[in-house]
Amino acid sequence: MEGAIHTRNFEIDYEILINNPEQEVKKVFTYLGLEFNTSYLEIGNNKRSVTTASDLQIRNKINIKGVDSWRKYSSIIEKFTNEFNSDSQL
Repeated sequence: MEGAIHTRNFEIDYEILINNPEQEVKKVFTYLGLEFNTSYLEIGNNKRSVTTASDLQIRNKINIKGVDSWRKYSSIIEKFTNEFNSDSQL
């Protein structure tokens, strides 16, 4: 179904993405029904202007800086998850 809009979510494991970006990005393109090109992985070469708060980050290669950074919020995440799970069983 080329060009179709999907209504389901596509989950990406960040650790797998940073270790094998080409393989994981190809999966996303396949899911979306789009053609993949290896130049899409060369984000640092893109010279278009970016007008968001992430303008500096967007030029960086995929990296491991964010891995495990969620752990400092684990107690908050656990509380939210527990409340969400109890609410969804009502």
